[in-house]
Amino acid sequence: MKKLTLTMLLVVTIGLWGNAAAWEEVVVLYSGGHVYEDIYGYPSPVPQGCYWEYLDSNPHFDATNEDGQGNTECADFWMAHCDDDSLVFVGTWPRNEDHYTLGASYDTELTCTVTLTGNSWLKASRQVQGNLTTDIHQVVVEYPDGSQVDLLGEVGEPDQAQIMLVAGTYTVRLVAYAYQYSPYPQDVDPYEGYLAAKWEDPSPVSNRVTTWGALKSCYRQ
Repeated sequence: MKKLTLTMLLVVTIGLWGNAAAWEEVVVLYSGGHVYEDIYGYPSPVPQGCYWEYLDSNPHFDATNEDGQGNTECADFWMAHCDDDSLVFVGTWPRNEDHYTLGASYDTELTCTVTLTGNSWLKASRQVQGNLTTDIHQVVVEYPDGSQVDLLGEVGEPDQAQIMLVAGTYTVRLVAYAYQYSPYPQDVDPYEGYLAAKWEDPSPVSNRVTTWGALKSCYRQ
């Protein structure tokens, strides 16, 4: 995976939020998700955890580690965002050299269900740095007929992709499972992850696909 320093990650994220305008053809119907961060220590069998779950009826959310709760102070920076511009997850943990740590993990799933009133680009991107035992960072799109496509594929494949979506209702899901673990106390390497799906105006791309079925056929080729 491409390396991304924390400074670069924050610049990219702030740039995404600061410059992205809501695309007028996107209406967010509802959203949900969770962010679970765990730090596994020795000899305690109970991990230190920071947890956040979105259960509100408001279809939009913006959350950071300051909104988390658990048996730790939630000091490691993360954030989650869903609006009519994008769906974003950022997660980090620092290098840990206390020699009592076995590992760390993020278990994250965020969803936005949107109605597109016109054609729209969906652009997916990810950046991940870390010595991870398990590295899953996916952007999954569910079509109106219930079929799904993972835009970014397995880790190690291209970290950017885009697809044209025609009018209809879609669910976009970010799945991030970052896990570093050892049965013996160790220094934990830092993790920095960024995963995003962004809706954009398709202009000046010509509108030649008129059904989402035809679009999917083109995408599979």
